[in-house]
Amino acid sequence: MGCDNYSPKQIHLISKTGKTLSLKYTYNGLNDKDEYYKYATFDTGTGKRITYDQMFTDPTNALALYEQKNLSNFKPEYIDPSDFE
Repeated sequence: MGCDNYSPKQIHLISKTGKTLSLKYTYNGLNDKDEYYKYATFDTGTGKRITYDQMFTDPTNALALYEQKNLSNFKPEYIDPSDFE
């Protein structure tokens, strides 16, 4: 059992403003070729995590627009946009 594909957990600073701090956490399991990501944004004044509901006036629409923009970059043979409708 090799560990050639192991990527230890890492935390990356995505952005920092006067009021927020956004981080990306990456990891994978031993002998697992897939890497996983988690993202979080925090209020720098309170240290509490900010949710989508708090960040956007219409979270569902904001995420749908983001998906639509990013799905257009995939070759059709690798993704079916109807999966995201």
